[in-house]
Amino acid sequence: MRVLLGAAACLACVGLATQAVAQLHSGDITLSVPVAGGPIVTTGGEWVGEYAGRVFDEGIMPTAPPFVTSSPGFDSSTGTFPAGSLIRFDLVKELLFWDGAMLAPTTATMTVDYQDVRFATISGSDTAGAPGFIITSVPSNGSFHEHLDYALPSDAAAGLYGLVLTLGPGSATPAFTTSDSFLVTFARGSFSGYVAGLEAMVDAAFGAAGIVIDVPSGIQTQAEAGYPAIASAPSVTKTGGGTLVFDAVNSYTGPTTIAAGTLLITNPDALANTTVTVAAGGALALPPDARVVAGIDGLAITQGPSGGLVNLGTGEFTIAAGGISAIDLRASIIAGRNGGGWNGATGITSSRAAAAGGTRAVGYTVAGDGSSRVSFAAAGDVDLSGAVNVFDLVSVNASGTYGTGTASVWNQGDFNYDGATNVFDLVAVNTAGAYGQGNYFPTSTSLVGSGTAVPEPGTAILAVTALAAAFGCRHQRRRPRFVHPENSCN
Repeated sequence: MRVLLGAAACLACVGLATQAVAQLHSGDITLSVPVAGGPIVTTGGEWVGEYAGRVFDEGIMPTAPPFVTSSPGFDSSTGTFPAGSLIRFDLVKELLFWDGAMLAPTTATMTVDYQDVRFATISGSDTAGAPGFIITSVPSNGSFHEHLDYALPSDAAAGLYGLVLTLGPGSATPAFTTSDSFLVTFARGSFSGYVAGLEAMVDAAFGAAGIVIDVPSGIQTQAEAGYPAIASAPSVTKTGGGTLVFDAVNSYTGPTTIAAGTLLITNPDALANTTVTVAAGGALALPPDARVVAGIDGLAITQGPSGGLVNLGTGEFTIAAGGISAIDLRASIIAGRNGGGWNGATGITSSRAAAAGGTRAVGYTVAGDGSSRVSFAAAGDVDLSGAVNVFDLVSVNASGTYGTGTASVWNQGDFNYDGATNVFDLVAVNTAGAYGQGNYFPTSTSLVGSGTAVPEPGTAILAVTALAAAFGCRHQRRRPRFVHPENSCN
């Protein structure tokens, strides 16, 4: 549990916060050595719960260049350290940066100096951190109260910057050892999402445990579950038999696992940067009554009679290149098809197709770069555009698979998933009744809404006749004789 107290949240624009813990010098990081010979311990800051005493958001850059601040400093009680001992700092991670929406790479370099004598620099590309320096020696009374200067370049973008540091002995001593790492942030200018940015930095700084969202029963939005938007997380796991609705833009990049219950996606960018694993007993779903096209980095579905389930409703998932193989995608669709009822207990299916009495299905395409689309569809809609028209017929004809027995896939005319393009696929197009009817994607909550075409057999049969004629011409053996233009296939 990580909590930022209200003061910082109220002044999120600039990150200004008052101290919640009594300190020797207001705004400084308090140092102590509770166990003789043990590590330096940092305390203070607004953060409570996990990592309390290790998160300090007191740094605020001026509103105009030069962007330099000496807050927060370090302070300790008299007698904390042996007189004359040396204390140094080191930077243990790259310079972190929140741009108002997400943790982002930064080209800026922060300079840390002590009295213009000693300097260290850290950039966003220094993933292993950077060496610091010995700050100074401890005075005779054993206290340590010093300030470093933290500077950003004059062209540094507005946002929240973060340093991850340690403090330790600058030379061998039995009196104390190096502290745990701690985070110091610096607000530069006005920007959005201060609290989310600080949470993201805490996760990045300390490798925080992944987020587990449990919905035992019923339905909860992600905000109701305590996560209005997830900016950063090492992982996200959905547990419990209930339904969790992801209805916000989530920018985290860690993997997502649906261990139980249903994760319903109503925002196209809810899973845009994550790979989703649907475990046995879990379900990933799109709405049945609204067309949502959602992106994901990758998809893995636990196979088997009680495996994971993806329910497309009336929507579509676009999967990034390498996110799922064409073989696994097709196998999952066939499992969900369940012989044509689209009511499989595992794999990829559509509750809307299942309710459509055989007139709707699930289609898919795989691009040359390995990216793929899987969508609620009507037989004949080769390109998953939401309409079946002459261009689809031309594409199927151009594939040259009809009647040859050659292995084929959806965009080559295999609409019934038997592995070949043949007369049974023409029957499927006829049954769908979508040819020439415009957009069949539903736009209302009813099964046959304003956007769902009611089959018109006459038109559909005409389409199938055109298909059969075109395909027949493709395979007709021509004789070297004159053919009257009206009887020509050309």
